Amino acid sequence: MSLVTDRLEQFQKYVALLKGDEKGEAQVFCDRLFLGFGHKGCKEAGAELEYRIKKNSTGGRSFADLVWKPRVFIEMKKRGENLYAHYKQAFEYWIHAVPNRPRYVVLCNFDQFWIYDFDKQIDEPVDVVTGGRSCEAVHCPQLSFPGRSTTHLQKRFGGSFP
Repeated sequence: MSLVTDRLEQFQKYVALLKGDEKGEAQVFCDRLFLGFGHKGCKEAGAELEYRIKKNSTGGRSFADLVWKPRVFIEMKKRGENLYAHYKQAFEYWIHAVPNRPRYVVLCNFDQFWIYDFDKQIDEPVDVVTGGRSCEAVHCPQLSFPGRSTTHLQKRFGGSFP
């Protein structure tokens, strides 16, 4: 078993222990996800939790769960939540996440990852990863493994990754 597969299996086991509470568990979930992909953690990788997004139309602020520019924006929802219902929110956050907007947007409800690349397609995710999918299948270019070639990811999604 590879180190990456082992780390991702550890992540999956940890997630099984969580209730799936967006407010109480999203940040630790994101940090453990980064650990699973070989980073030392969210902050160590340069990501920002509870990233403030200014709403130009209302002057208010929204908070994205995690932004790692220019790679990925992750918006967490409670376990079991219908992610389709939150597509518009994620898209609006992405629009306002300038400058240096992340290429990918991930909607996650602790059991599913809906991965969007709005430069490629607007209405549908480019991939959906569920908790039942094997760890070997979870190659998210958004979290690119440190020091690892992304050639297999480029073949899968096309283009180059940060």
